[in-house]
Amino acid sequence: MHFASGNHVYPGTILGSLLLFLILTSCEGLFKRVPENAPLARVGDAYLYREDIQPLLNNTINQQDSASLVTNYINNWAVKQLLYEKAQINLTEEQIEEFERLVSNYRVDLYTRAYKEALVLRGEDTTVTETQLRQFYEMEKENFLLKEKVVQLRFVQLPKQFLNKE
Repeated sequence: MHFASGNHVYPGTILGSLLLFLILTSCEGLFKRVPENAPLARVGDAYLYREDIQPLLNNTINQQDSASLVTNYINNWAVKQLLYEKAQINLTEEQIEEFERLVSNYRVDLYTRAYKEALVLRGEDTTVTETQLRQFYEMEKENFLLKEKVVQLRFVQLPKQFLNKE
């Protein structure tokens, strides 16, 4: 070690201070609590949060099974995110535009289907009684008239040696 006198700073002191600073800042994560909204995983710009996994867990799963379930979910999520990022890079612009159009159409279909189902569930009883059917027929008879003649016939052919022809 080199000692200097006067206004000089000892090189060992600077190095020691720097080393102490690095140790304390790197260990800071060991002593801090993880905030509730901290992401559990990150792939590129996509983050997976605790609230994304919360619906998977319930009180019937023990701690070991839930840890395994969460680990598998995070791994599957990360693989999907990586594949998605690679697909965004490697697919052509035309393919990406086509997929975006399909996703948009599917989104609209999902919403409209859910809305129709909600309307049906909220709606009144749709069963039609026999009397309602007859009343409707009597009021709308002209709509049930055929425009052409309908003939109904039966043809039965018996062998010649058939004895009881009546």
